[in-house]
Amino acid sequence: MVVFYSFNVRADEALFAEEIETYGALGGLAYACGIEGELKTYEMIVTDLIHNRTLNDNEEYRFREIYVKSKKRFFEAHLKSPQVSCVEVRNNFLNQNIFRFKKNPDGSMVAPNGDFFKAR
Repeated sequence: MVVFYSFNVRADEALFAEEIETYGALGGLAYACGIEGELKTYEMIVTDLIHNRTLNDNEEYRFREIYVKSKKRFFEAHLKSPQVSCVEVRNNFLNQNIFRFKKNPDGSMVAPNGDFFKAR
């Protein structure tokens, strides 16, 4: 039973890492296209999400590093060889569900689908 529980934690961690990497990719594209005002809000939400979904400071640091590396990689790639227009990036960026997260006064967050993330 312990092994099964451990496996589920690892699978969830891998999915979260993939989610954070996707957030980083979109953040990098938004930064490359100069979508700065909305990007500040986006990054505050991503930062809070990482903080609330990690168990400790070391894990939080690891996921923030995933976000930053992905953001940098996509920023640089878009500057070198844009695959999509900045108009398309802006439209996709502004329609992300992450902008629909609600932050409570106690630091907890509620996702658009109703998932609740307690503040650490």
